[in-house]
Amino acid sequence: MRSCAEVSYGACIASCEWLLKLDKRHLVPLNSAISCCGNASKWRSAQLLLSKSCSVVTLGACISAYEKGAQWLWALHCAELFARRRVPLNLIARNAATSACEKAAQWQRGAVLLLELEDLALETSLTSFHGAISACEKAKQWRHALHFFEEACTRLRGNVITFSSAISACQKAAQWERALLLVHAMPSETGNVVAYNAALAACELGQWEQALQLLDIARQVHVSPDDLSYESSMRAAANAEQWEVSVHLLAEMRQALISVTEVALNAAISACENGAQWRPVLALLADLKLADMEGDVMTCSGAISAFGKAWRWRRALEFSFEDVVTYSCIVGACARSSQWRPAVALFEAMAEEKLRPDARSGERSGESQKKPTFLSQFLY
Repeated sequence: MRSCAEVSYGACIASCEWLLKLDKRHLVPLNSAISCCGNASKWRSAQLLLSKSCSVVTLGACISAYEKGAQWLWALHCAELFARRRVPLNLIARNAATSACEKAAQWQRGAVLLLELEDLALETSLTSFHGAISACEKAKQWRHALHFFEEACTRLRGNVITFSSAISACQKAAQWERALLLVHAMPSETGNVVAYNAALAACELGQWEQALQLLDIARQVHVSPDDLSYESSMRAAANAEQWEVSVHLLAEMRQALISVTEVALNAAISACENGAQWRPVLALLADLKLADMEGDVMTCSGAISAFGKAWRWRRALEFSFEDVVTYSCIVGACARSSQWRPAVALFEAMAEEKLRPDARSGERSGESQKKPTFLSQFLY
């Protein structure tokens, strides 16, 4: 079934021949036709119609069509036509041009567009700034993102999207200190869980104390942490080898009546693995079964590695062997305990399954997309 936009687009193209023969009094239906082309992502047809007319509204409609068709160069070309004629670019067209740059991660182009608008003393909106900040975020240009953030807050009143975009730009560039500064500068009525989650994600490299502080601040300003909030905090604790903190956060998550996710359980298992704590891993695997979750390769590799580091190689053998990652982790668990016979048997089993051992077999292995299943009940 074709969408309504496609049907409307076809009708507009079928009738555009007579539209093109009309004078300027009939620009309204022409502009509507161009807008319809944009809604159907038919930017080439919009370009054809643009060649017959060049009014402010027509150019604006074409910029929107280019933005939806991911044609940022043509969107900027239309914007430049406005600039050359010193014609005020309307709000929708400006935002569409900036959005086109943002989607293509063309942060320089978005920045130039905003500067040209300032030179022409044209009004800018928060949406324009948000597009520029997001484009800088994708390019990991956090300094430029903060420049646009400051401009947005100075010239206009920044909102939650302004702060969230700037925090996310800092997070993507691993600038967790600046992300935290933005959170502290954020008015209490402005913040929401999206902004706090962006800051928490910036702390995942191991800033677990800052992550816990952010959770407390969020609650103080009546922002309820969600599953993403806890997952980021637990990863921060795991990367700092604070397994007790990670397990505590998981319990706190349950107390807050937030559904425990597979990602959260994996983060807790990873924390226990880093601390060579195999007993909590058994409890976490039991929780996984109670929640009727399958677990993925990260669950298996983390648990197996935890058993291996604690010299509990027999428990590692209780996992099913379905991919090279699982095999490699179990071989590593046996190797750490100097159990060469099971290790050799595993290599032979890998050959029978036509799996090629990787270079890290016997060490901690990487990721895989295939989901292994568990064997029978875990022994206590």
